[in-house]
Amino acid sequence: MKLSEKIKKDDTPYTMKNGVIYFGDPNIGFVGDMYNLENPGYGVYHDPLN
Repeated sequence: MKLSEKIKKDDTPYTMKNGVIYFGDPNIGFVGDMYNLENPGYGVYHDPLN
């Protein structure tokens, strides 16, 4: 859990407009909720981990 505290996060809220889902960018930081699988989530790509 220490690693999860240090990972950059993209806090862009999950929204849907005209049937299109808008969410964060995993190239910027972790997208979603890494503590609760019931919430929408995606992950993170390698660049934000550097």
